[in-house]
Amino acid sequence: MREKGKNLATHEDIQKLIAQIQKTTEATEQIKAQISGGLWEQQNRWTFKRDLYIRLLENLGITYHCTTRLLEIQGYDAAERQRLQTWADDLDRQQSDAVAEVLRASAVAMIVVDAIARAALIQFEDQITKARQEPTFLSFLHSQRSAVQATYDHSASLLVMISSWKGSRDDEEREVRPGSRRCAPARASLSRDG
Repeated sequence: MREKGKNLATHEDIQKLIAQIQKTTEATEQIKAQISGGLWEQQNRWTFKRDLYIRLLENLGITYHCTTRLLEIQGYDAAERQRLQTWADDLDRQQSDAVAEVLRASAVAMIVVDAIARAALIQFEDQITKARQEPTFLSFLHSQRSAVQATYDHSASLLVMISSWKGSRDDEEREVRPGSRRCAPARASLSRDG
């Protein structure tokens, strides 16, 4: 009888231990799921932010490149400008599209970018608005290029952040800066000869 009682007590202890292990396992799995979900959400936010920064910088680069080429064309004599008019029109369209894309992306960016980038984007929008009020095309181009350059200067933290991403961008993609033809690979083939 004593042996039977001992076995029964041991069996109850084992049952309690099994129940406790099951509760611990369930709690562990819940914690793992919460951590995994949190990391997934954090990674998605980071990816969205990275893609937005890249979109902004690429379009700023396109704007700078096209505006600089348009300024060069404005320095030519009238006959040369007339010869390059088709190319100039294409550059003007590209820079207008890129500015519009920066302004569209800025609306979304305001909720995810850091304070330095927010300030730079607000300043960019203000400067572009002022540039559009310039009396001549040449003064507009100078103002617009200054706006792009100032945005880059104030957003240096973006370039540092992008270049520090581990394994997510190769060297060519990291070299996004004003005037770099890498900013607009499809447009880099444009030449003065049209």
